Amino acid sequence: MKDKIYLTELILIADENCNVIMVLFDRNQNFRYKNIKEIIDVHSKENFECFWDAIIYKEQATDYLIGINIDGIYSSCFFSGIKCDKNILILVLNDLSESLSEELMKINNEQLNALRMAIKEISEKNKTTISNEQQLLNDMISLNNELVNMQRELTKKNIQLKILNEKLQEMSIKDQLTGLFNRRYFYNKIKEEITRAKRGNYKLSIISVDLNNFKKVNDTLGHSEGDRLLKEFARIALSNTRAEIDSVYRFGGDEFIILLVDCDFEGARKIAERLNESIKKVNDIVSLSYGIVELDLTTDINIEDILILADKRMYEHKKIQKGER
Repeated sequence: MKDKIYLTELILIADENCNVIMVLFDRNQNFRYKNIKEIIDVHSKENFECFWDAIIYKEQATDYLIGINIDGIYSSCFFSGIKCDKNILILVLNDLSESLSEELMKINNEQLNALRMAIKEISEKNKTTISNEQQLLNDMISLNNELVNMQRELTKKNIQLKILNEKLQEMSIKDQLTGLFNRRYFYNKIKEEITRAKRGNYKLSIISVDLNNFKKVNDTLGHSEGDRLLKEFARIALSNTRAEIDSVYRFGGDEFIILLVDCDFEGARKIAERLNESIKKVNDIVSLSYGIVELDLTTDINIEDILILADKRMYEHKKIQKGER
């Protein structure tokens, strides 16, 4: 029995006044107290009262951290309990245990049957009878099954909820077509990066990007080809920037922003040129126009002003490509 529930210190049955009716399991074999309150450390009295109220009024309580003192030895344990009719099953787990659910799954029906037999043998040897013992253990088995099933369902629901929340979070910050971050997320991210750059004393640059002749692609080759081109640009941009360091954003249509960490103007220009050469290989109709701004971190930065300047430089670059001045 000790091997099967090695995380357990005590399993007790008590009445509603905390009087100990039966000790089902005693790891250290030194429990000789008539009332559970006798072993509660003085600093845990209030927490124990909350634990006991939860059992009395809610019929179960799990994983209350309570200090106990047995024979002068202090231990920090997790108390859990289930109310069965007028009696209460108490599990006292040592501080290595993770949760009541895992412990109860170890105390399966086979073990509860073993407990029944052990109690019966003790009763016969001592020529005493234990009232309601049979019904109590049957209740324990039934409640154990219900609790394990409830725990499994709760775990399943929690996993489903976590996945759903992660999907909703991703949808709120990412563009659905390209998988790139969206405009709204940019405004949060750049504030964080400006703070880090000032603290770390490194450069920060942004590139404003526009796909030249994108409308022509949609008009001549269809919107599906336009969508494919946007996805290809996203792939190229991500492959030419550093994951978890730089970030790429779709601002709308064929407009993009690239945020480059620890990168000056010349480094950003080289990246932009690589992107331009790569996208022209995908479709010879298109090319890139770009505008670069290296942020001046010694002054107060207005993000909208930075974006306006990057767009202005991008349109100047577009005019140069068209041979206009």
